[in-house]
Amino acid sequence: MSLLVLDTLTKSFGGLSAVDDLSLAVRAGEIFALIGPNGAGKSTTFNLISGLLAPDRGRIFFDGADITRTPPHSRAHLGVGRTFQLMQPFHAMTVRENVMVGELFGHTVLKSLPAARRDAEEICESVGLGHLLDRGVTALGLADLKRLEIARALATHPRLLLLDEVMAGLTPTEARQAVASIQGIRARGVTILLIDHVMSSVRDLAERVAVLNFGRKIAEGTFETVAHDPAVIEAYLGQDEADGSH
Repeated sequence: MSLLVLDTLTKSFGGLSAVDDLSLAVRAGEIFALIGPNGAGKSTTFNLISGLLAPDRGRIFFDGADITRTPPHSRAHLGVGRTFQLMQPFHAMTVRENVMVGELFGHTVLKSLPAARRDAEEICESVGLGHLLDRGVTALGLADLKRLEIARALATHPRLLLLDEVMAGLTPTEARQAVASIQGIRARGVTILLIDHVMSSVRDLAERVAVLNFGRKIAEGTFETVAHDPAVIEAYLGQDEADGSH
């Protein structure tokens, strides 16, 4: 069963089509990757799914319901959570407090402070931030900021989690840890749609991959299938990536 369906989505900025007639379906419980060169329309697609942008044409369905015109906060209440490539945590707050914001305001029913604190601590522990609960976010390195971004999204208790380049800038060891963390999130029943340029992580995580170029989907299938598609090699991966050299 498809949890998320995009039906011929189109979004233009001036004369530029950022997303052009895009259709895809993400099945409940899977990890689906959206890849492509910079400017291909991936983040615009995330902004359409999360409600930050409205499409010019097309529709978005979540668990069978049309959410095309549903505002972002209502989508969060339905179970659509996301991270952002440009992280903007609350700098005056601790790690725990940042995650508590999602616990308190990411739900239709307001939680009590003790319950939000307890759940925030559990989420932080699950993503590797348990030892940094009282740390101010300005003291965090990149890897821990990425973990915090995931934790804040998880605090809204999403059914669908949109991960926007959470591997970017990480060392190989940190990327492997992030892969394990994402696999753990999926094991808890969360469907994941991710954007990333780290092909080794996409290969290890995603059951299916869609490739965008100039806003249009040019391929879809398993990683191995799209990695050897001539159109994908020409537009994005290059022969080395297709052969597994990176």
